[in-house]
Amino acid sequence: MNIKKALNILILLFFFTGIADVLIAQNNKTYHSLTEIWVEIKSHNYVLRNAAIQKELAELAYKTSLGNAINPKIPSSINFTDFTKLQSNFIPADFFGGAAGTFKQIQFGQQYATTAVLQPQFDILNLSSLSQIKYAKLNREYTENQTLTAEKELYDKVNATYHNIITLQSQNQILKKNIDAAEQIKAIVQKKYEEGIIRKQDLNDATANCILNKDNQEQLEKNIDLQYQIMSLYFENQINPIIDEQLLESNIETSLTASHNNLA
Repeated sequence: MNIKKALNILILLFFFTGIADVLIAQNNKTYHSLTEIWVEIKSHNYVLRNAAIQKELAELAYKTSLGNAINPKIPSSINFTDFTKLQSNFIPADFFGGAAGTFKQIQFGQQYATTAVLQPQFDILNLSSLSQIKYAKLNREYTENQTLTAEKELYDKVNATYHNIITLQSQNQILKKNIDAAEQIKAIVQKKYEEGIIRKQDLNDATANCILNKDNQEQLEKNIDLQYQIMSLYFENQINPIIDEQLLESNIETSLTASHNNLA
């Protein structure tokens, strides 16, 4: 029974580990230029999103101040009267074709009366509202400047981190070639040492050179991981960026040719 439970737990662990790997893989995204990274960061970074919201609020405050400057006032009143009891008069019935000498009761007047009064008023000059407009305008300009400043500071950081990653990755490629060359030199020196051509010190130097290059590579890869973590912070840890851009490589090739002269 215990073995069965242990197997079930292991299966669940493998299952959730696989799901985690899939989620992590979904967050990975490759970029080929700084422009691609910057466009993506602008839609994920909380600093820029908050700055955009503040800018919208400042714009709304400015528009509201313009509306308040007009400040229309329309006092209104409505009166509705229901005359439930109208005055009654007695009219000879023969006027209505009735019998002579008789009277008919008739009510004169209007039972319902409605009165509506509207008095629009507009302020020709409102110094308080004008001050509010000026304040809202200055606040809008200040918010826009703050937004641009925050965007510039973040862009400078992203730009520095991006090119740090490119530079370190290029250095890592060169270092890998140096390690391969150091390993080849070590193999040659090892063979010569076994043949008794060179000293033990030469072999130790070649071995130390290999160890030093590998240690440099390990430190370099840690620096690359650190720069990637910093770049991921600009995405608010929502994306794990992978930068694929490479530094320009020189393709200059120099061909060796013999010089011509008249010497015998």
